[in-house]
Amino acid sequence: MGAIAHGAVSAFKWTSWYIKELMGDSDYAKYCAHQRAHHPDAELMTEREFWKTRWAHQEANPGSRCC
Repeated sequence: MGAIAHGAVSAFKWTSWYIKELMGDSDYAKYCAHQRAHHPDAELMTEREFWKTRWAHQEANPGSRCC
């Protein structure tokens, strides 16, 4: 693979990762990993429950965000 193609692929991967992190796409996976590591006996929320809880918390505690 040429240097330009390799650079383009790297830029695409980085941009894709950044957007996913910014939008919170990996938050449920991070929650699951944390729960398994620190609270192995606790039952995991479903992904739907996780997002419902997270959005409710954000609405109740808006902090400093643009919208």
